[in-house]
Amino acid sequence: MEVVKGIKRLAWRFSEATKKNNTFVINQNDLDALNGIAKYIEQTQQQQYIDNQLFAKLFIKVYAKMIEHYNTDILDPIPRKAMYHILETPMDRILQDFTDEMNFNQKVIQLQDAGINFKHPLTRTDKETIHNTKTIKELLKTAENDYLEDSFDIEFVAEGLKIEINNALNLFKN
Repeated sequence: MEVVKGIKRLAWRFSEATKKNNTFVINQNDLDALNGIAKYIEQTQQQQYIDNQLFAKLFIKVYAKMIEHYNTDILDPIPRKAMYHILETPMDRILQDFTDEMNFNQKVIQLQDAGINFKHPLTRTDKETIHNTKTIKELLKTAENDYLEDSFDIEFVAEGLKIEINNALNLFKN
């Protein structure tokens, strides 16, 4: 029995039972309808999993990292909620976060290239702290003030990510 017919059959049976204000006896047609719906759902989910192997691979790897991060297991809802939160986030927010991260990383690279010491302040010597302060002041004095400017804008990052994603999809098609 196909799904639509199965659902209509059960809907009709339930509505008839409520009209007469009594219960009804389940018959073979009702069981066939319910089993047809269950089979359809199972087949659909299996096909969906097969059709989305690339997404499944990434989901599994990130989910494993979430489980590790929260120091839990697959039964705990916390990593699942974190995963769903990511998947519910609008794409423009994801792109902006990625762009912000790239710009932050670029600033760290600039500081490292300038010789900034990234030790915790309590573990730095006075000489290292003075060096860091002078170096940052020099960076901020530069005519272009490159350090304060973002290296990447969201349009550039979005286009780069689109190219990378399409390349990966083309390389790893089933």
